[in-house]
Parts: sequence; C-alpha cells; structure tokens
Amino acid sequence: RDWSSDVCSSDLGQWTFIPLGNKPCGGPAGYLPFKQGTDCLTELVGQFNEQTAKFLTKYGTGSDCSTVPEPTGVTCENGMPVLVY
Repeated sequence: RDWSSDVCSSDLGQWTFIPLGNKPCGGPAGYLPFKQGTDCLTELVGQFNEQTAKFLTKYGTGSDCSTVPEPTGVTCENGMPVLVY
C-alpha cells in the first residue's frame, strides 16, 4: 500500500506520538508518530518496548545516556507525519 498519499490527509489534531524502545540509562530511545485510536499499534509498540527492556537487562548494553527530547507535536511534510520538537 502507498501510505504517502493518505497518511497526513486528515486532521493533524488526530496525531500524537508514542515512546519507542528503551535506553539503557532509562527513557525512550525515540518516538513514533501515530493516529490516536490506533490501539493495535499501541499494543505492538508496548510489546516491542518490553522486549527491548529485557534485551538491555540480559546483555547489559551501554549507552551515551543522552535524553531524547519529547516531541511537542506532529506536522506533515511531503504527505508523511514528522515529529516537531
């Protein structure tokens, strides 16, 4: 499916972001834009985050421990959602 034609065609107020992954020092590795009400995506990202945390604990991975800023919103560029910081 070609998402580029309709991903950002609706109201930007429907968009939000969700923390994605984990950093070894704590906090998310990044954020993912998604449309509110997309429960299956929220569930999948939650499972991914859980597995990432287990991996980090098991293998004791390192990190630069920098803080990933939380986005302030979502905008559209070339038909695709882009996080605003």
